[in-house]
Amino acid sequence: MSEQGNSWANLGPAGLTALSQACLIFFALLTGRTTAQGIGLMGIWLLGGFVIQIIAGVIELLNGNTTGGNVFAFFSARYRFGAYF
Repeated sequence: MSEQGNSWANLGPAGLTALSQACLIFFALLTGRTTAQGIGLMGIWLLGGFVIQIIAGVIELLNGNTTGGNVFAFFSARYRFGAYF
């Protein structure tokens, strides 16, 4: 354990939780299970998940996990931030 240098914690679970939350939001929106009153709240949740996933993606890239970092960064930029605007 003393040989391990200082590194960031694994943020994969936080990024995956934000991913599942976005999937549930898109499911509710695309299947018509929500009304127009909930769209503003969904946008706020998507923006909050964007922040979590972009941070998780950057830290995964800093830890050397290029696959996880790229997936989190791409998903947050394309689906979260793009859907918000």
